[in-house]
Amino acid sequence: MTRRFGLAPVLPAPALLTLALVAVALPPRGARAQPAASESAITVGSPTPRWVEPLDVPATTPDGEGGYEDLLTQIALRPGPREGLRFVRRAYHVRNASGVQEASELEVAVAADETLAWHYARVRRGGGVTDRLHDAGQLRVIQPETRRDEGLYDESRHVVLTLEDVRAGDVIEYAYTIRRDLSLFGDRYIEHESFPVGYSRRVRLDATWPTSRPVRARLRAVDPTWVLRDEPGAVRIEAVATEPPAMVEDAPGWAPQRPAIELSEFGTWADVAAWAAEAYAPAAAEPTPAGVPLERFRAAGDGPRPARAALEFVQDEVRYLGLEMGEHALVPHLPSEVVARRFGDCKDKARLLVTILDALGVEAAVALVHTRRGRDLDEALPSPYAFNHAIVVAEIDGRSVWLDPTRAAERGPIGERPPVVFGRGLRIRPGASLEPIPVATPTEPLVDIEQRFDLMRNRPRMAIRTTYRGAEATDVRAALQAFGASEIGETSHEFLSERTGMTLSVADPLTVEDDEEHNVLRIVETYLVADFWGTAGADLTPWAVMSRLPSADAHRGDLPLAIDHPVFVRHRVEVRDPNGWQMRPGSTDLSALPLVIHRQVEVEDTRLAITVTLESRADHVPAAEVSAFARALDASATQLEYGVTNDPEHMAPEPTAAPSEVGFACVGVVLLLALGAGLRMAYLAWRRRTRRVRHQRAATPRPGESPETALEAADLEAARAAHRGFSCCGAALDPADWARARYGEETIAVASATCAECGERHRAHYRLGS
Repeated sequence: MTRRFGLAPVLPAPALLTLALVAVALPPRGARAQPAASESAITVGSPTPRWVEPLDVPATTPDGEGGYEDLLTQIALRPGPREGLRFVRRAYHVRNASGVQEASELEVAVAADETLAWHYARVRRGGGVTDRLHDAGQLRVIQPETRRDEGLYDESRHVVLTLEDVRAGDVIEYAYTIRRDLSLFGDRYIEHESFPVGYSRRVRLDATWPTSRPVRARLRAVDPTWVLRDEPGAVRIEAVATEPPAMVEDAPGWAPQRPAIELSEFGTWADVAAWAAEAYAPAAAEPTPAGVPLERFRAAGDGPRPARAALEFVQDEVRYLGLEMGEHALVPHLPSEVVARRFGDCKDKARLLVTILDALGVEAAVALVHTRRGRDLDEALPSPYAFNHAIVVAEIDGRSVWLDPTRAAERGPIGERPPVVFGRGLRIRPGASLEPIPVATPTEPLVDIEQRFDLMRNRPRMAIRTTYRGAEATDVRAALQAFGASEIGETSHEFLSERTGMTLSVADPLTVEDDEEHNVLRIVETYLVADFWGTAGADLTPWAVMSRLPSADAHRGDLPLAIDHPVFVRHRVEVRDPNGWQMRPGSTDLSALPLVIHRQVEVEDTRLAITVTLESRADHVPAAEVSAFARALDASATQLEYGVTNDPEHMAPEPTAAPSEVGFACVGVVLLLALGAGLRMAYLAWRRRTRRVRHQRAATPRPGESPETALEAADLEAARAAHRGFSCCGAALDPADWARARYGEETIAVASATCAECGERHRAHYRLGS
């Protein structure tokens, strides 16, 4: 069940008034244009509803920026006897020729179960007003099929009005009402409307209903100061000249960012489940359709194997495609139709799988979920609008197993499939309530990389063996099916060459080992290495771990930070060199909760190995802890950078120096400055080239540069005092950001600061006493 509810909201956009006002000169490619007269569901010129309160349009400000000025957005919501009503009124001021180009066409989206009454489209010029809606010849109806790329087709239409004779200085105002059929919901009123705060100079949303109807309202992410009216039967939200909230991509989907209102006459989640059971009833009553190879499933083996065979049949042999026409926007097609067509959307595939499992004697039910909202549903009003996807929950070996029939290329025992990470689900069965969907912590790495450099040969080699498990194996398997091993190999070759900075040539073709029984997939690659050492050493940073670390650089402080979960990555880099290694082994815990990071350095004669693991423990960082998490993560990421060099000038350990003499990795800058700007620029370029070479073969790191050479400090205050002596480019590296990390049994304080002169990021480590 894909989200197709309320396809005609008014959503603001900084450049175009999306859905309500866009520049559409011609129907989109693939759109079907129809005469307006053929659309009995569209009426033109009907009067404005009497239940809508008139509002004054704000005065214009012609000297502002942009092609047009968005003056007013008014939305009014109201239930009818068997319909939901949404009134929309917009007004904007055309400032210049650019505004004329952008704002001369009006477009309204109308869903398949909706009708449109367009009240007026007025142009105010000087002291006069003309209604341009009478010219029906400029009104067109198109079916753009905007969701075709998602594999979904519906009967939604866009009604487009082309305005004639629009000039700079005009004020354009229009209004319409959308009527949505509620019969599929048992005539119960439901609505979910985003509140377009911040773009119009004045925005108002009114929701009213008879107090005799059991409508409930919930506001999401709305500043309490905006609520002007909240009483039985009415809610009003108004904002005047309000800045739009900053939308960020790194917040969890369940953390609401855009103001919205929910309205619902469903009393409980059990009511929603009962509604869904009735909608799915025709499919449930149908026997197992012809064309389903039940005997093949039964022959797959004992226990849960027949259920696994049935799941893979629906996943792989019934392609994802939705024809969401009429009632089938909400009601699944009969399993017999789905099997005959060999395609269906999520609700079609889920209902088919439940039908097959029932024939195999496996208890199962369709479950409704939302792909992003997750735990936000705990606070949501019970409503079919709370969901946008359908999956299956089956009883396997005495426990509930959540399955997604829309996943392709998924393998492994049915009880050990990759978890569905939708957070909450509602089974379609009597008396059901919203329930959490568990996510098991993986016991083995989902991505396990063994990267080995062999310098013992005349021609050095790099071999990479990557093992994928769970959802990672499913994704890679799907990519191999879509693109082939050859193209995947070319992409990997390009990535590794860029990431390592080495000249790599393919020694052996990429090989794939796919253990579908256990959902484990391995890829092996072998390359010849022409320049392992390069000019500034070899970078051995574990890129597989680094690429999974989140960033909080553009994060909003009032929102939690999303973390990919579950994640379990292990990256081991091993180098065999005939000259041997004189580096110190050790292990470091670089955790930044909810991420657990561990690094192990092993040195044995000619072998150096750096192993880093990354595991997630939760799917987010609470808003109050994001700043501390970002500091800890920054310190951890620095410790993951690892490089080696064979420069003979660095073969001897450097003498230990007091902090004030170290200069924090910029020793000699003053002397270089004295030699002139040319040498100084050369020095800075060299620093940029070698900033990742943190560890040198047969050389001891400078005091304080790494956890292994951490400076001693009694406590954090003593560390802060000692750090005031550090400098770069003649300037003190203070103030600094501080974080704590575990190094074996020791506590390390890490100071991070950026040199204002050269832009280099520096860190100093202090071993804190007990």
